Amino acid sequence: MRALDSTGLAEALRDSARRHVPLLGVCVGLQVLFDHSDEDDCTCLGLLHGSVHRIQGAERLPHLGWNDVEPLIEHLLTQDLPAITYFAHSYAVTADIPSAVAVTRIDQATIASVVARGSIAGAQFHPERSSEAGRQLLRRFLAWDGSH
Repeated sequence: MRALDSTGLAEALRDSARRHVPLLGVCVGLQVLFDHSDEDDCTCLGLLHGSVHRIQGAERLPHLGWNDVEPLIEHLLTQDLPAITYFAHSYAVTADIPSAVAVTRIDQATIASVVARGSIAGAQFHPERSSEAGRQLLRRFLAWDGSH
Protein backbone atom coordinates (compact mmCIF):
# COMPACT_ATOMS: atom_id res chain seq x y z
CA MET A 1 0.00 0.00 0.00
CA ARG A 2 2.88 2.38 0.68
CA ALA A 3 4.09 1.94 -2.89
CA LEU A 4 0.57 2.38 -4.31
CA ASP A 5 0.04 5.51 -2.22
CA SER A 6 3.45 7.07 -2.91
CA THR A 7 3.20 6.61 -6.68
CA GLY A 8 -0.38 7.82 -7.00
CA LEU A 9 -1.59 4.39 -8.11
CA ALA A 10 -3.92 4.01 -5.11
CA GLU A 11 -5.88 7.10 -6.12
CA ALA A 12 -5.86 6.01 -9.78
CA LEU A 13 -7.36 2.65 -8.76
CA ARG A 14 -9.99 4.35 -6.61
CA ASP A 15 -10.81 6.70 -9.49
CA SER A 16 -11.17 3.73 -11.88
CA ALA A 17 -13.51 2.06 -9.39
CA ARG A 18 -15.62 5.24 -9.15
CA ARG A 19 -15.92 5.18 -12.96
CA HIS A 20 -16.95 1.47 -12.83
CA VAL A 21 -13.92 0.30 -14.81
CA PRO A 22 -13.54 -3.47 -14.23
CA LEU A 23 -10.59 -4.07 -11.90
CA LEU A 24 -9.00 -7.44 -11.04
CA GLY A 25 -6.67 -7.92 -8.08
CA VAL A 26 -4.58 -11.10 -7.92
CA CYS A 27 -3.25 -12.58 -4.64
CA VAL A 28 -2.02 -9.59 -2.62
CA GLY A 29 -3.82 -7.50 -5.26
CA LEU A 30 -7.09 -9.01 -4.02
CA GLN A 31 -6.09 -8.24 -0.45
CA VAL A 32 -5.43 -4.52 -1.07
CA LEU A 33 -8.95 -4.15 -2.48
CA PHE A 34 -10.34 -4.43 1.08
CA ASP A 35 -10.57 -1.95 3.95
CA HIS A 36 -7.72 -3.19 6.13
CA SER A 37 -4.99 -5.79 6.36
CA ASP A 38 -3.51 -7.25 9.52
CA GLU A 39 -0.29 -7.73 7.56
CA ASP A 40 1.66 -4.63 8.58
CA ASP A 41 -1.61 -3.29 10.11
CA CYS A 42 -2.38 -1.14 7.10
CA THR A 43 -5.33 0.66 5.61
CA CYS A 44 -5.99 -0.66 2.11
CA LEU A 45 -7.91 0.71 -0.88
CA GLY A 46 -11.36 0.26 0.69
CA LEU A 47 -12.99 -0.78 -2.59
CA LEU A 48 -14.51 -3.87 -0.95
CA HIS A 49 -15.65 -4.16 2.65
CA GLY A 50 -13.81 -6.56 4.93
CA SER A 51 -10.41 -7.21 6.43
CA VAL A 52 -7.47 -9.41 5.57
CA HIS A 53 -6.20 -11.70 8.34
CA ARG A 54 -3.48 -14.28 8.79
CA ILE A 55 -5.05 -17.62 7.84
CA GLN A 56 -6.31 -19.37 10.97
CA GLY A 57 -6.64 -23.15 10.83
CA ALA A 58 -4.03 -23.83 8.15
CA GLU A 59 -1.54 -26.49 9.18
CA ARG A 60 1.35 -24.67 7.48
CA LEU A 61 2.01 -21.07 6.46
CA PRO A 62 2.79 -19.79 4.00
CA HIS A 63 0.20 -21.89 2.25
CA LEU A 64 1.71 -23.02 -1.05
CA GLY A 65 0.05 -25.40 -3.44
CA TRP A 66 -2.99 -26.53 -5.35
CA ASN A 67 -6.50 -26.30 -3.90
CA ASP A 68 -10.10 -26.57 -5.03
CA VAL A 69 -12.03 -23.39 -5.75
CA GLU A 70 -15.78 -23.89 -5.29
CA PRO A 71 -18.41 -21.40 -6.50
CA LEU A 72 -20.75 -19.82 -3.95
CA ILE A 73 -23.01 -18.02 -6.40
CA GLU A 74 -23.64 -17.84 -10.12
CA HIS A 75 -21.42 -15.13 -11.58
CA LEU A 76 -19.58 -14.77 -14.87
CA LEU A 77 -16.30 -15.27 -12.98
CA THR A 78 -17.48 -18.55 -11.41
CA GLN A 79 -18.88 -20.22 -14.53
CA ASP A 80 -15.83 -22.49 -14.96
CA LEU A 81 -15.77 -23.60 -11.32
CA PRO A 82 -15.13 -25.86 -9.51
CA ALA A 83 -11.47 -25.93 -10.47
CA ILE A 84 -8.08 -26.61 -8.95
CA THR A 85 -5.79 -23.56 -8.75
CA TYR A 86 -2.41 -22.57 -7.34
CA PHE A 87 -2.06 -20.52 -4.13
CA ALA A 88 0.91 -18.87 -2.40
CA HIS A 89 -0.10 -16.79 0.67
CA SER A 90 -0.35 -16.50 4.44
CA TYR A 91 -3.15 -13.90 4.60
CA ALA A 92 -6.67 -13.97 3.20
CA VAL A 93 -10.21 -12.73 3.68
CA THR A 94 -12.68 -15.11 5.24
CA ALA A 95 -15.45 -16.70 3.18
CA ASP A 96 -18.27 -14.91 5.01
CA ILE A 97 -17.74 -11.52 3.35
CA PRO A 98 -20.51 -10.21 1.05
CA SER A 99 -18.25 -10.03 -2.01
CA ALA A 100 -17.17 -13.70 -1.88
CA VAL A 101 -18.28 -15.55 -5.03
CA ALA A 102 -16.04 -18.62 -4.59
CA VAL A 103 -14.30 -20.24 -1.64
CA THR A 104 -11.40 -22.55 -0.89
CA ARG A 105 -10.89 -24.81 2.10
CA ILE A 106 -7.36 -24.99 3.46
CA ASP A 107 -7.17 -27.52 6.28
CA GLN A 108 -9.54 -26.02 8.92
CA ALA A 109 -9.86 -22.62 7.21
CA THR A 110 -12.32 -21.48 4.55
CA ILE A 111 -11.25 -18.40 2.62
CA ALA A 112 -12.74 -16.27 -0.14
CA SER A 113 -10.78 -17.33 -3.22
CA VAL A 114 -12.73 -15.20 -5.74
CA VAL A 115 -14.48 -11.95 -4.87
CA ALA A 116 -16.65 -9.66 -6.98
CA ARG A 117 -18.80 -6.65 -6.17
CA GLY A 118 -19.77 -4.05 -8.74
CA SER A 119 -16.86 -3.70 -11.16
CA ILE A 120 -14.27 -4.88 -8.60
CA ALA A 121 -13.02 -8.48 -8.62
CA GLY A 122 -10.16 -10.46 -7.20
CA ALA A 123 -8.62 -13.92 -7.13
CA GLN A 124 -6.61 -15.06 -4.11
CA PHE A 125 -4.98 -17.74 -6.27
CA HIS A 126 -2.52 -17.14 -9.10
CA PRO A 127 -4.28 -17.45 -12.48
CA GLU A 128 -0.94 -17.26 -14.29
CA ARG A 129 0.18 -20.45 -12.52
CA SER A 130 -3.18 -22.24 -12.56
CA SER A 131 -3.19 -23.72 -16.07
CA GLU A 132 -6.56 -23.86 -17.85
CA ALA A 133 -8.53 -22.77 -14.77
CA GLY A 134 -6.43 -19.61 -14.57
CA ARG A 135 -6.76 -18.92 -18.29
CA GLN A 136 -10.52 -19.30 -18.04
CA LEU A 137 -10.77 -16.84 -15.14
CA LEU A 138 -8.70 -14.28 -17.06
CA ARG A 139 -10.78 -14.80 -20.22
CA ARG A 140 -13.98 -14.35 -18.22
CA PHE A 141 -12.63 -11.19 -16.58
CA LEU A 142 -11.64 -9.69 -19.95
CA ALA A 143 -15.18 -10.35 -21.24
CA TRP A 144 -16.80 -8.94 -18.06
CA ASP A 145 -18.41 -5.51 -18.18
CA GLY A 146 -18.35 -5.14 -14.40
CA SER A 147 -21.91 -6.24 -13.81
CA HIS A 148 -23.24 -9.47 -12.30
